[in-house]
Amino acid sequence: MRILVVEDERKVASFLKKGLEEE
Repeated sequence: MRILVVEDERKVASFLKKGLEEE
């Protein structure tokens, strides 16, 4: 379960990074 959380966090971080880059 922890691994899934980490993977999800990485996905969220990547998504936020993309949003910031777009701005």
